[in-house]
Amino acid sequence: MPAQLQVEIERINELSNEGISRFGGPFLAGVALTAVDAMFAPVIFRIQSYDLPMQGVASDYVSCMLALPAMQQWYAQALQECDMDSARAQEVTRYSDIIRDERQR
Repeated sequence: MPAQLQVEIERINELSNEGISRFGGPFLAGVALTAVDAMFAPVIFRIQSYDLPMQGVASDYVSCMLALPAMQQWYAQALQECDMDSARAQEVTRYSDIIRDERQR
């Protein structure tokens, strides 16, 4: 794992653990879903897709977010997308291997 990516993952862990510890969770700012959680929603999908290591309550937060009906619906709709931005696909394959395409064809 590149060092810069490790730094970013540690920062996400730190922010998640701090917010939940400070406000009591299960969301970053307390018991209710807020704009800060909405801002982190795409990050949650990246954590899931790349199986990034979350620690402490950050792992529970990711599970909580992924269990939300709205997140599940968003994910299901994304899997129905058939279009792939060729520039984005080239960038992805430059840095990693695509081992599975979850989209419906």
